Amino acid sequence: MTSFQGGIGTVLLEHIFTVVPSLLGAEVVWCDARATTTDWYEKRGMSTFGVKFLKDGLEYIRMRKSLTAGVSISIGKA
Repeated sequence: MTSFQGGIGTVLLEHIFTVVPSLLGAEVVWCDARATTTDWYEKRGMSTFGVKFLKDGLEYIRMRKSLTAGVSISIGKA
């Protein structure tokens, strides 16, 4: 799997962190992340909140990052 990792996910997430506050006035971005991927999100400034839960037979946990002003949005499935 490592051979397919070229940083696209990081670029997309950073773009969301930059664009969302100015376009939507969001103050928090959150997503449902697979429990095995929390380190990846934490390296990009996100933190866990809530409790782990099952979705489609996989363990997930919510991740969030505070931005600047406004409302909260979801960035969809992780």
